[in-house]
Amino acid sequence: LTSALTRRNRTVAGASQGPAVAKTKQGAILKVSATHWGYCFTEPLWSSVLEIISSLPNEVAFVCGLKMGLVEIYGAFIKLIWVQHSLKCPDHTARIRTKLAASFASFNSFDALAWAEWMESRLEGLRKQGPVRDIWRDCQEKTASQY
Repeated sequence: LTSALTRRNRTVAGASQGPAVAKTKQGAILKVSATHWGYCFTEPLWSSVLEIISSLPNEVAFVCGLKMGLVEIYGAFIKLIWVQHSLKCPDHTARIRTKLAASFASFNSFDALAWAEWMESRLEGLRKQGPVRDIWRDCQEKTASQY
């Protein structure tokens, strides 16, 4: 039952060859599946986080929220979208991107200076891809039909 629940509504990208076989020092044979972060995700869960953020008054989300790590949450969304974009599966995150864009518009209209500062920052793990602004723009430009 638990495994059925964890698979429900999961989006999986990339080619899977199935589990690899690994042998332990004691001789036991194990099946191992390794997945890069962002290859699979539960879209309704990620979407609900954005719905919670959007339900907050802007004063709470963009004053208290910024002090409590809202940009780190946004950063995780950008990383997920970038991974799916890199796998040429941007359609998997279309609904999330739409909700995230609406949340970003609220952030920008409420505090343009904090917004601009964050958009020029670089995300841990994606520093070479440039500032958040460039990553977000690149992930918005192509859909799966354009690959």
